Amino acid sequence: MDQERLLAAVLLADVVGSKPLYERIKTRSADLDRIIRRLMFLAQMKTKNPKKIARRGQLLNLLLTSRGTQRYVIPKGWQMKGKSDQQAAALEAKQEAGVTGEIEPAPVGTYQYWKRLKNAFIPITVTVYALEVGTELSSWKERGQRQRAWLTSQQAASLVDEPELASLLAGFQPRDPVAS
Repeated sequence: MDQERLLAAVLLADVVGSKPLYERIKTRSADLDRIIRRLMFLAQMKTKNPKKIARRGQLLNLLLTSRGTQRYVIPKGWQMKGKSDQQAAALEAKQEAGVTGEIEPAPVGTYQYWKRLKNAFIPITVTVYALEVGTELSSWKERGQRQRAWLTSQQAASLVDEPELASLLAGFQPRDPVAS
């Protein structure tokens, strides 16, 4: 492992106060470049409003940090009794990311990942629905546990761990083009 990159990652983790990423530096050296990119992004986010990153009219994607490892993810959850998949997805977006809006009836696609449980990992298939955000809440259920970030499709794709999710984000086209 390149000692200069390792030192840079450790210093960045200290600057942004990201203990979960600091722990990952010690255990997953193969992911060092991705961790450094994440840490640099977190350092930028402390001083910039993510909505101002994109030019007017450019589509932005919402990512949020996971509660445990602080990885960038999309809002997601389990199926809910008495709710359609779309309704459950909209509710998870409100609880996890503090956003509400109009959800598309058809899924954008699916991706798979390994869900970490207490004593095991299990394979999960996630069905992804697009939500046109109408309101960003200032207070929501998981506000103190997550950070949200508005990113271009390419930025979002480069920050997620799951290759299939990265492909979905990179190739996402809204049904109605964003007005400029």
